[in-house]
Amino acid sequence: MGMWLCLDALSARIVYRELLSNPHIAKRMLLMPIGIIEPWNAFVDNRNSDKTPRAIIDPFEKIKFMIEEAQVLGMPSLLTDTRHKETWVLLGRKTDQDEPHPREEFIRDPVTQAILSHTEKSAIPLLNWEEFMACERLARAAGILLGQAGSVETFQLFRIISETTYDAAREHKNPATAIWTAETERVLSTRNNTLGVSLQSQRSAMVSPFLAVINRGFESHAKLDGWLHYLDDQTKDGNLSALRERLQKERQQVSTQLQQLLEAGNKWRQRPEDDARIDYQVAWDQFYKTYYQYHQLIKNNFARIRDAVEKRWATHKTKVSSTVLQEE
Repeated sequence: MGMWLCLDALSARIVYRELLSNPHIAKRMLLMPIGIIEPWNAFVDNRNSDKTPRAIIDPFEKIKFMIEEAQVLGMPSLLTDTRHKETWVLLGRKTDQDEPHPREEFIRDPVTQAILSHTEKSAIPLLNWEEFMACERLARAAGILLGQAGSVETFQLFRIISETTYDAAREHKNPATAIWTAETERVLSTRNNTLGVSLQSQRSAMVSPFLAVINRGFESHAKLDGWLHYLDDQTKDGNLSALRERLQKERQQVSTQLQQLLEAGNKWRQRPEDDARIDYQVAWDQFYKTYYQYHQLIKNNFARIRDAVEKRWATHKTKVSSTVLQEE
């Protein structure tokens, strides 16, 4: 549901409350308010009558504004989004410390190769990593599910899930951030070497149910990685560090062999009369063996580590309660 689109804060509040009071809207229907966070779409902040209404342009400030309003209105969730997806990406090299998004293009110093600026055709990042994590913490504190949409690549997803899981675990909570991307068909594309090409050509790529299943495994690993990071901080258990390193190593092997498998599949489709099918079968057999081992490692440890985290949280709450009772 579009919110804050060409509306000032107070008008948006009226719209939302009228929607909730509308008898034609199902009682339990989830209304997820959406706000466009591109700088081209300003939110007007007129909440304080003692101050002149101002346009909020900065993407991070817009998300902060949305979370504050969601809390005031009792919204359980909200979604950030972009309109011009060719131009804007959610995460990228906004500062020197950030990793670039594949669709970012740079002008470099011809001698040192240092990045000077973006090219005219480059995608522009809306958030840096610190801002992204700050959004997660604000939403978590407000008890709001924060859907972050935009052009997000698979390598970014693993870090997002792992880091938000770890950061939330330190507060004995689950992450507030969920990635909702309209580019699922691009992220799960069976076309190879598509990073950095035009968004439309990526979005028109064929969807692979096979890759959708594989990516669920990566997501489970990312959550497990965040929990392992948290437990390792708490206990300094070398076995946890070793498990985390082993999982990362096996994920890299799976990713490498997956790319080899997709390339072999493309060659087979292009030259079905040649012996490419044999090469594909070899690549498949190797990938299956590696992925099955990786999947079993995740499966055998996921519930165990999750329960260990829950036990750690429960122990902490018990200690806090005991301390409070003694003080009273």
